[in-house]
Amino acid sequence: MVPGSPGAQAPMYTAVTGAVDHPTAENKDSQSNQHRFRGIQANGGVLAGNAFKGFRDIPDGSSNTILLGEQSDWCRAADGSPRNCRSDYGHSFAMGATPPANSDDRWFNTTTVRYGINHKNWNSTGIGDEFYGCNRPIQSAHPGGAHVVLGDGSVRFLSEALNLQTLSNLANRDDGNVIGEF
Repeated sequence: MVPGSPGAQAPMYTAVTGAVDHPTAENKDSQSNQHRFRGIQANGGVLAGNAFKGFRDIPDGSSNTILLGEQSDWCRAADGSPRNCRSDYGHSFAMGATPPANSDDRWFNTTTVRYGINHKNWNSTGIGDEFYGCNRPIQSAHPGGAHVVLGDGSVRFLSEALNLQTLSNLANRDDGNVIGEF
């Protein structure tokens, strides 16, 4: 259980809604309402808000598209203190990601890829904002990388040395970019 959680297990995986370079990406940094996300939010992944996708909606291929990413460690504030940077905010994916519950555009337990694997800087835009950060990173407590679940159901360990563009290509289901070995 995560310290300070309301008596429930916190998820260690989050839905990946795409990457910040997808054409659907929307910059929400200027939103001032406390019930809105901050950061860049995209709808280019398979598990995105207000969207129901099947295999036919993944032209890049299910083995080249991330569904879920690990979030099992803490981010660090400027003073070095640990901060919970999971994307659940004490809510479930279903609470804020499907109509009609998404009337205020909050997508709980989701992230849009903006930073590399194991990025842990709490003060980065879209991570530790005083409101909900929609760019919480794929990161882990174990060294070297983090696990992801691909659209074909396989689980892969992605190195923290993985190029950010390759990670973005894996997060987007339909960008048409060729992905080599990863």
